[in-house]
Amino acid sequence: MRSLLLLLPIALFLFSFSAISDDEFSKEVRLRETPNLVLQETLESLPTSFTFQDKMEFSRLVNASHLNNQQLKSQLMLLARGYMLADIKVNNRFTIAKNIIDSLEVVIDTPFEKSMLLMLQGRYIGRVQQDYSSAIRLYKQALDQIGLQASPKERLLKYILYEDLGLMHRIIRQDDLSLSYLNQCKTLAFAIENSYLIVQAEIYLGRYHQKKKELTEALEHFTEAIVLSGQVKMPALRAELYMQIARVYKNLAQWDDALKYTQEASVVFTEIKKEHKIIAAIRLMAMIYSEKGQLNYAIDYHLTALQSDIHLGNHIGQAIDYHNLGEAYFRNEDYKTAFSYLKKADIIFSEKKTDHYLVYNDLLLADVSLALKKYPMARRFAINAYDKANKFNLLDEKKQALQLEISIYKHLNDFARALTALESWIQLDSITPIGKKNDSHSNAILAQQKLQSTLFKAKHLHNTAPPLQTQFYLFIGTGVGLLIFMSVAYIGLWRNRQKLKHLLTQQSQYLSVDPLANIPGYRAFISALSNTNLNKPSSIILCSLTDQLNADLSLGFQNNRTLHQSQHTAIAHALNAKVYHIRSGLFALLIPSNIDASHCIKVIRNCINAHQWQTSLHIGLLNLPLHANPAIKIDIETHFGTAQMMLAGAMSLGKEQDFYVTMTTFDFAPATIFSSPLYQQLKRNIERGLIKIETNGDKNSIIWP
Repeated sequence: MRSLLLLLPIALFLFSFSAISDDEFSKEVRLRETPNLVLQETLESLPTSFTFQDKMEFSRLVNASHLNNQQLKSQLMLLARGYMLADIKVNNRFTIAKNIIDSLEVVIDTPFEKSMLLMLQGRYIGRVQQDYSSAIRLYKQALDQIGLQASPKERLLKYILYEDLGLMHRIIRQDDLSLSYLNQCKTLAFAIENSYLIVQAEIYLGRYHQKKKELTEALEHFTEAIVLSGQVKMPALRAELYMQIARVYKNLAQWDDALKYTQEASVVFTEIKKEHKIIAAIRLMAMIYSEKGQLNYAIDYHLTALQSDIHLGNHIGQAIDYHNLGEAYFRNEDYKTAFSYLKKADIIFSEKKTDHYLVYNDLLLADVSLALKKYPMARRFAINAYDKANKFNLLDEKKQALQLEISIYKHLNDFARALTALESWIQLDSITPIGKKNDSHSNAILAQQKLQSTLFKAKHLHNTAPPLQTQFYLFIGTGVGLLIFMSVAYIGLWRNRQKLKHLLTQQSQYLSVDPLANIPGYRAFISALSNTNLNKPSSIILCSLTDQLNADLSLGFQNNRTLHQSQHTAIAHALNAKVYHIRSGLFALLIPSNIDASHCIKVIRNCINAHQWQTSLHIGLLNLPLHANPAIKIDIETHFGTAQMMLAGAMSLGKEQDFYVTMTTFDFAPATIFSSPLYQQLKRNIERGLIKIETNGDKNSIIWP
């Protein structure tokens, strides 16, 4: 009995210790998943005014809050950290966070509190000033405050420090350090045995390898994250995982899968109201469409992201959107608009001193200036890009800047500088980590450099040469020019190939664009269907804005075109669908999943009301596959014709309300129900009961064509 009494206090201590540690980790998970809720709860636990100037004021605040010293400091630190999260929409939130951090500085006692304060100071500098070098220095000082025998809350703080250090080193392109900290983050997460933190570490490691185009390693980490994500409820983290998987599919040029995962992530982010993540999903969809060659879609999504970033006051986000718009317009060969957007990005990036972004913006500005034939300006941007790339030791970016310089000097007839840039490019190419080059190849490069140097010196002698040698040196000078031109052509071969590929894609896109509305039309819709697996769940919708079927005559060409472009963008965004213009007032929609017809018509009606388009609405909807038997092959035109018949049935119900008609075939229905003549076969089999019709109107009132 005495032994049991002795063990009881120990057991109670261990239980309370475990409960405290579990509470720390659960609070961290809640902060990441529902930051606004945690921030609100924290504010409710504090007095209305929670800043102070000295320890005496802090003591009065302790008495007013009914918390002890440690609890109050912990709540204030959590509050400061919460205000600096991207999801929080509070005016002057960074100013509030800074005031809290400054107040805490006078009451810090323990090494843990000192470490926490240094982390908050570093995070403020990184978020507000984008001074990542100073932020990293403060984070490393914070790490030094944590001893080897760390308590649970110290291990959690250590995890956060490793995580942020890995991300910040990646931002400033110190990749080795970034990978080292992210690996330490993962190791610590396993030691803590918290599934949420392990998944988060796996996602960051996968993202690191994805950005490095190391897709095999990225997929390994994402696979581990998927396996572990089923163990805990983590909608925000799972949506982030979907986003990263979508990026890998984008790198693999598997557009449909990339869009599918991005849309799934967007839905979750919308449900949990993570606005900055919704913007990231929109931006990713724009990049996917851009790489697909569908630049009009890409521009629409980039503009949507820009408006959202302006609404949130996210300046770096706005600059990234401007840069992406500049790139899209550049690929669309609208060079003046591209330059305008890129200059806006340049202003913000320069104000924020974010050279890691300016590298790529300067490269693109040089490319656009070259296309505009503004060679001195292009040269200035190319040199700036090279200097910034050299600062971060970015080999590929330095080579790209040198390629631009060579092209610019060629246009300026400055062969001396062109040759210097060419020699620099060859030196960089010889150290690029693409595998060890053999001696003969290295000797060939050295021999080529020596030959070019000799020829260049010979060209320089031309101005002082005796008259009898003029023709000889003229020949040598011509040889130098030819050699430079040939070298430029060799170096720029991949660029020309990309331009040709872009031209072919653009021509294909022009053919699929409706000439009246200047948006994807019937040909694009048929092409999209041909690239869709019609035996997998998806939806075809014919949407009739019935009172606008003659808008091309009643409004005139220009107004009708503007109206349809607005409708195209709004409907596509509302349903996350691919939208195609069939004729005036008639759109075809393609959705990569089955959709409920009543939900679909409600969403489109809300869209109509929001834009005050004043029209009745009818839709014909097909949820694919059309037949349950995958062995039955149904051609694309039959799918379109069947959707047309459903729409005709919906329109026959009148305009008293919005009507939809959809159909389902029974498993035992023969393949002949989709044979020619299609309308007659469909009507006959509807009457025979082999096709089930669903509508929000009176089935018996439908007049089939």
